[in-house]
Amino acid sequence: MDAFDHPDGLRAETRKCEKHGPYPVRTKTVRGHKFISGSCPACVTERDREVKRAELADARSSLETRLARSAIPRKLRSCSFDTYIATLPEQQHALRSCRAFAGDFERERANGGVLILGGNTGTGKSHLAASIALSVIAQGATAMFATVQEIILMLRAGWQRRNGPSELEVLRMLTRVDLLIIDEAGVQIGSDAERNQLHAVIDGRYREERPMVLTANLSAPELLDVMGERIYSRLREQGQWVPFDWEDWRARRPPPPAPAFQLSP
Repeated sequence: MDAFDHPDGLRAETRKCEKHGPYPVRTKTVRGHKFISGSCPACVTERDREVKRAELADARSSLETRLARSAIPRKLRSCSFDTYIATLPEQQHALRSCRAFAGDFERERANGGVLILGGNTGTGKSHLAASIALSVIAQGATAMFATVQEIILMLRAGWQRRNGPSELEVLRMLTRVDLLIIDEAGVQIGSDAERNQLHAVIDGRYREERPMVLTANLSAPELLDVMGERIYSRLREQGQWVPFDWEDWRARRPPPPAPAFQLSP
């Protein structure tokens, strides 16, 4: 071990790492105790890389867990704002509104913001709703994507079964997730009991100031008729209505060619 003294009392020495070889350190002896400053720089670099690798693995695992729990349909998991085709001014307005909601989600989460995507079928409402959910999940928040019927079935199952989450536990889960996407909110609700279940979810999120995004193939008056005044008033108080009034893009596409069949001999 090589060594030489400095005027400040520090002593420069060379130590040897069994893995990387010699590296410099500084030592100082105070009242018989020797203090060493310095570590093998290659070892430090390797440890930093391992820590970063572990952090990335944890972040990836957390992201995958949040994505799996979001219940976003597989068909919509590849959606993004960039893949939404917005050529009409109305489409560009819808895209800007959804981007802004996702981009400023911390404010929406603090204020319990509501975004309602309402209008014609086949206009990309579910695409943009899924894009919002995926963006929010990528930011580290939690999101859940469910239709009205799925929400009612989840609550009904909790009421009927003895094992598994109770109806109250399902309701708490739907209330506490950072963002709830309610797809197909314009579907006719079958009974007062189902309407009350949906009201419990929306009212719970309203009271806890939890943000929501709803899609509906209806106009605002039609949505009021389907959901009823109690639910609609909660949505209207915190909600921004984004109209989707252009033509169904699927109706404009040419029909696919008929499949060719091979005749058996």
